[in-house]
Amino acid sequence: MSLATQIITIYCGIFFISAKDPNSGNFDKNRDLQLSSEGKLIFFGVIAFCNLAFMLLWLVKFIVVVKVLIKDKYPKLYIVLFLCGRADKMAFETAKRARDRKKEAIIQSIESVTLMMSKMKSMYINNVAYEDHNRFLKLLYFIESERNQIDL
Repeated sequence: MSLATQIITIYCGIFFISAKDPNSGNFDKNRDLQLSSEGKLIFFGVIAFCNLAFMLLWLVKFIVVVKVLIKDKYPKLYIVLFLCGRADKMAFETAKRARDRKKEAIIQSIESVTLMMSKMKSMYINNVAYEDHNRFLKLLYFIESERNQIDL
């Protein structure tokens, strides 16, 4: 988002810099850019909106990071500031955070297996020799037998 904001700001800013007043003596109608006051306002609005959106997103992410930092380093302060003094909510949040981490680990494992399977598929399509071919076939047969047992 930072990079997109920078690109939009620079791109719109170029119009401000390159725009010339048509009443000036060195204005060439075929070569120079004329920007009306409405056009300037639109470009300014785009720049302001993009930068404001980025700053708000950055602030939200910063608060989340600070909140986690306070929770890890100063749990009593976290309870007072964010949980309204209710220590029982801390255990609930800790359990939820552990579930989220476990879910992320499972998703990451699924993604790595999916990547490995797509690489294996391209190897078999291209007839590339694979030294653990028999082991891979056993794994596929095991997965197929498990799927058949679930279907029954």
